[in-house]
This record gives sequence, structure tokens and C-alpha cells, in this order.
Amino acid sequence: KFQKCLEDRSDKCRFLMHDAAVMSFCSALKHLDEFGWTEWGSDEEQDEQQKQLQEQQDELSQNTTEPQVATITTTEKKQVEDEDEQSYKQRIRAFTILRHPVERVWSMYRFQTRICYKCMKLTDIYDTIDNNITYVTVRNHSQRFDDLCLDQLRNHEVANLLTSTHWPDHPEDEETQQAMVAEAIQNMKEYFTVIGLTEELTATAQIIGKVMPWMNETLEGFDDACPLPHDNSSPTNNRCIYTGRGKPDEHWDLPKHPDEETRQAILKHNTMDMQLYEAAVAYFELQKRAMEWGTQQ
Repeated sequence: KFQKCLEDRSDKCRFLMHDAAVMSFCSALKHLDEFGWTEWGSDEEQDEQQKQLQEQQDELSQNTTEPQVATITTTEKKQVEDEDEQSYKQRIRAFTILRHPVERVWSMYRFQTRICYKCMKLTDIYDTIDNNITYVTVRNHSQRFDDLCLDQLRNHEVANLLTSTHWPDHPEDEETQQAMVAEAIQNMKEYFTVIGLTEELTATAQIIGKVMPWMNETLEGFDDACPLPHDNSSPTNNRCIYTGRGKPDEHWDLPKHPDEETRQAILKHNTMDMQLYEAAVAYFELQKRAMEWGTQQ
């Protein structure tokens, strides 16, 4: 559905986006241009801002009579433009919530064990990735892994925060990896008004409510409370255990957290995401300190 929405500008999803009060975007930042979400505002807002800027410049020009003053005025004009652009960029745009790469990958694996990952052990799936194997035999049938499913297992958060389109999907050289991580961290800090953490959902909700009051748990003048919901349970029957022809398949009960071997395999294939997550944790601490300082004031 997303691919159709991305490629077909007449698709009904485009109209739903513009009517929505809050949008949940689950894809790469590089696609935002297509939907017009990277602009600083609507055409009307930009026109109004340009009009105000022109009025300020005209006022400065009217007060300019001598060359020396004119030079100063040029500097003042530039300062007005810079301040105006900066204030525009500081408007609320979006927030994102990151999760520890190990927990994110394991959750994805538990949720899509059968459909995406053919009921294979996660360590075995990483072996197929490392050996460039795209087809596996499951119950005497050859099946192909979906590329999107495999991408979820390798540095997916960095990939989603990239805006440049020239990067390779899964680079192996250190220099390219570091450049991609740097771009992802920069985009994370510059694009999002709030950066949250799944492991800190309570504090994340408080920060979002502070920055975006209409998303707070309670609103002045209203009796009802709207706490942040959390419903991300894994399927209770992934039908991964084959019990024989004519009999219903049974559930493969996976633990909430991976064993040490699986954890190390996830970390090995998500080194870029780990760097991004560590940067997000550091930034999150700054946000908490800023919120505490604002509350004291």
C-alpha cells in the first residue's frame, strides 16, 4: 500500500494525509519530499513570511541615507533573514521514538516469525544473509525471503533516517558506514522536535506532552485523561511447529528476550543502529534536563 501511495499521486491516501491532524509515517525520511512534508510550511505561510520579511527590509532601507549606514543595514538585513529562517525552522514538525536495536529486531522477529522468517532460527537467517542465500526450503517447498523483511534485521533505523539517495543498502567499508551514521544522527537532531525512546516511554510521553500540549495526557478544561497506549504483543499462535498432515500446526513459544548467541548476532549486523541509538540516548538525556529546567522556571 505504501509503495502505491508513493508512486501514484492520485491514490486516496494522498487526500487522507492532508486531512489528518497527526500523521504516523513508517518509512524512510528520503520519501518525505514526495509528500511535501519537508517544506517549512504551506505556500500561504511562506508567502506571508516573505511579505513580513520584505516589510522589515523596506523599513530598514528607508532609514538608510549614507553609505556607511547602508553597509550596516545590509548586515542587519542578513541578521533579520537568519533569525526569521531560524524561527521558522524551530516550529514543531515531528517526533520519533527509537528502540534498542537488539530489542527492536527481536520484537520484529517474534511478530513475523512465520510470515517473514519462515519459522527459522534468527541466527540461521543471519547465516543466509551472510552467504547471500535468498531461497530456503521449508516443508519441502522452496521459499524466497522478502527483501523488506531482511532489511528490518540490519541497521534499519539508520536507513530510515537517511535523506540522501546515493547510499548503498548494506555497506561493508567503515568509511561509508560512518558517513551514513553521521547523516542519520544529523537528520535525527535537525528534523525531529522530540526524540523519544521505547525504553523510556513514560518520560517520552511527558516530554511530548510538554512540547506539544495537545498531546498531553490531560488538557486544561477537560476531565478525560488520554494516557499513551501500549499494545505490541506478539502473536499467540505463529503455527511454526508442524504436527503432521491434517493436524493443526502449533505455536513456537519464543522468549521475550533473545539468548546470548542471538543477541550477539543481532549486534554484529546492527553496528550502525547501535551508534545511532547511543546518540539518541544522549540526546534524550538532554531533553529530560531541559524539561526539568523548564518546569523549575
